[in-house]
Amino acid sequence: GRWCFATWSDADIGGTLVRQLEEYGIGLPACFSDWVDLKQLFQRHYKHGPKGGLQRCVEYLKIEFEGRAHNGLVDAWNTAKIAAHMARDGFVFKRPTRAI
Repeated sequence: GRWCFATWSDADIGGTLVRQLEEYGIGLPACFSDWVDLKQLFQRHYKHGPKGGLQRCVEYLKIEFEGRAHNGLVDAWNTAKIAAHMARDGFVFKRPTRAI
């Protein structure tokens, strides 16, 4: 099947990962060329801007935010919870929203 990474904004792959890899002289692996910007899709699906960041959006969905914000693993877990909620709510992830 088709798959791609999901992030909460473009900053993770489109900015941070690219810069970190460049520091080590490593090119961006092909699997990171497309991704889903869940922040953008959240706004489209729920007609509610993600004001206040990831934690506020998790709480908007009446889901418990687990952990400390801006911790990579914690943010990944909570982003996955939003994606799962959107899928249960009828959203169909058809294609990546971003690319390098």
